[in-house]
Amino acid sequence: IKIMYFVSVMHVTFLNPPQTNSKYKFLGVVAPSLGIGYMAAVLEQNGYDVDVLDAPALELTYDEIGEEIIKRNPDIVSISALTPTIGVALDSADKIKQVKPDTIVVLGGYHPTFEFKSVLAEESVDIVVRGEGEYTLLDLVQTIENGGDLKEVQGLAFYEDDKLILTPDRPVIKDLDELPFPAFHLFPME
Repeated sequence: IKIMYFVSVMHVTFLNPPQTNSKYKFLGVVAPSLGIGYMAAVLEQNGYDVDVLDAPALELTYDEIGEEIIKRNPDIVSISALTPTIGVALDSADKIKQVKPDTIVVLGGYHPTFEFKSVLAEESVDIVVRGEGEYTLLDLVQTIENGGDLKEVQGLAFYEDDKLILTPDRPVIKDLDELPFPAFHLFPME
């Protein structure tokens, strides 16, 4: 990962990837991602420019995701993935790298946490956040923004000079009440 120093506030886009075969689509229900809501709120609370691209709610295709990434012009895109959605998450990462190759693509969620080696084998994924993402992602964004060393950020997996770097686990959040209310205002709630 090549880390650059950013002069302006970093822009982070959270992507909830398309879920064409999801239970929500089958049941006709779409709900905002609670995890994304919390992570976005923590970044927002710390002064970062954040938005959410909720592909299932907006029924976006991969090409439309690419168009939105070009329009939003994020420095970092964070994609959440479970095992049933890892395929669409990786396809989304590929589309992001096609349209904006310099964007840092971060994957988090249950699947990347436990299968970080296979996820990082994909060229379109730069960093995996392992475990709870709220403060790991904040630390990651601050470190990138300041040109720091990613090896100092707990809870990451990434490659540096073709060597897998696995940083120490971040302790779980003991008091969930310290988290800000999820940033649901960033979702297309209609």
